[in-house]
Amino acid sequence: MKEKSCAQSVHPVLTRDKFESYKAIVENKIKILLAARGILAKKESLSSDEDLNEVLEAPVSELEHMELEILVREIKYLNKSIKEIEEILKNR
Repeated sequence: MKEKSCAQSVHPVLTRDKFESYKAIVENKIKILLAARGILAKKESLSSDEDLNEVLEAPVSELEHMELEILVREIKYLNKSIKEIEEILKNR
């Protein structure tokens, strides 16, 4: 029985890890987009909702702004999902 419980708790951990990896990819995409405009973003500059909202104030083209909106929205959603998974793991 213990093996089954251990195996079940591995799945949320793996999901969280995948979400963290995807989030890093999206953050890098934002940094690349901004760097192309000469705007350097520090690693921690994308760590909070407030910081992410500031990204949307960057002086970029309309098309790049639309892309940034999508990427920022995706990171916020991933952050929320990661927190939910962490709560699940904490309460097990």
